[in-house]
Amino acid sequence: MSTIFTSEERKQNCLSQLEKYNGIDDECFEGSNDLVEIDIPTTIEWIGENCFKECTRLTSINIPTTVTEIGNGSFKGCSSLVTINIPSSINKIKYECFRECTSLVYIKFPTSITSIGNECFKNCYNLKKINIPTSIKELGNNCFSECSSLRSIEIPTSISILPINCFNGCKSLRNIEIPTSISVIPINCFCGCTSLTSITLPSIN
Repeated sequence: MSTIFTSEERKQNCLSQLEKYNGIDDECFEGSNDLVEIDIPTTIEWIGENCFKECTRLTSINIPTTVTEIGNGSFKGCSSLVTINIPSSINKIKYECFRECTSLVYIKFPTSITSIGNECFKNCYNLKKINIPTSIKELGNNCFSECSSLRSIEIPTSISILPINCFNGCKSLRNIEIPTSISVIPINCFCGCTSLTSITLPSIN
């Protein structure tokens, strides 16, 4: 059974009945400012685009390993979300998924993740630290741009291309080490990184 939540249904009632469905449709709970905590049942296999977008009071959400897909912009603008548990069943974090989650401080990626989409963490102003596992092969354009509290990040050798505007506006970033796998540093990659004091580049043979 797939999820069909019409605009006439009350969203709180939908929450109590999630275990009856295998997915949560696009924009289903968008702008639901009464949501504070969500425990997604293990019957759910996918979360639609913009599903919890701008749920500004949402502080925590538990996503089970039964979920294999999280849609574009699913948690965009969830400005009270402090931490997020990404299950090992997810292999791609899509476009704008956590953009403007301005209370997000830290995120740990499971080793199942292979790519981070465009603008995924853009404007996450309080994000201070990111650990990127070696499973990640691709970073999207603007994926960490305007993360103005980001102080450190380790780029693994599994990544061969840094995207455009990747760290644009990361005003607190102090040092960066470019791995030997990177052949090109693209336009505006570190533009506006006003605290950057050290860049380690790979030696060229």
